[in-house]
Amino acid sequence: MNFHAQLRQIARFGHLARYIDQHLDDALSLSELADIACMTRHRLDSAFQTYAQETPMSRVWRLRLLRARQQIGTHPERSLLDIALDAGYGSAAAFSRAFRRLHGQAPSAFRDRPGQQQPDLRIEALPSLGIQYLPYTGPRNELQQASDELRARAMHSGIPRHKRFGWAVNAADNLYARHEHSRIEVQAALLDAPLEQRIAGLDHGILPAGFYAVFSFQAGMPVPDAAALRTRIAAATGWHAADGPWLRRCRNAQYLPSRLESRFEVYIPICAGGDDARRSPCDFVLEK
Repeated sequence: MNFHAQLRQIARFGHLARYIDQHLDDALSLSELADIACMTRHRLDSAFQTYAQETPMSRVWRLRLLRARQQIGTHPERSLLDIALDAGYGSAAAFSRAFRRLHGQAPSAFRDRPGQQQPDLRIEALPSLGIQYLPYTGPRNELQQASDELRARAMHSGIPRHKRFGWAVNAADNLYARHEHSRIEVQAALLDAPLEQRIAGLDHGILPAGFYAVFSFQAGMPVPDAAALRTRIAAATGWHAADGPWLRRCRNAQYLPSRLESRFEVYIPICAGGDDARRSPCDFVLEK
């Protein structure tokens, strides 16, 4: 597959994945999803499974069960039957069987596991890391195009998913854009060393070494404003936010992550607050 065909496929499947996210309550069918993707049902089923490691309808049912697990913890007032019906199951028994197959436990086991309300925080010593990146300057709502191009160039170069570690430089621009058409400047990047080759069309740069406060965000967790993050850093660690670009680290292992399973970390540069620093930095670990 040439680069432009690869880019079109990534954009098409990304659009389809977002459509599924937004219509989980609808009676989705393979025919409808094939129409959205402008493909035949057979071609979509085969190509999507090759790309995302699951068929489109398998994804629909998996995400419904994932959403149900989250709802069980965050909405204890709702009955399991109500949640089962919302997930598209006709009975609590059928829902429980499918839920157990996916999550390894009965739905009731998640009743006492409320969703995490705020991100974990750690202090990390980040070494200087080479990156290959695609610079993006433009409206926030078109940033996905840069991410798609970065992925397409890596895939066209034959680089497997497990060697692609995604980062973004100047991430605060994206996090705090006032609206979808706000102009932002971001570098969509991959760590250089695991790639083991240069990717055509990408620039070379460096992630700045230093100490960072790292906030780990899970799906559905709101991002506090910048002032709140800085305040928490000082109060919880004794370190203080410093000047410098914020970094965003993708922690998704999936080939095509849903918004229901999004995981990322925000790196904020910091400096020691004299004798007030109460947390020692941990080392950077290269992992998904």
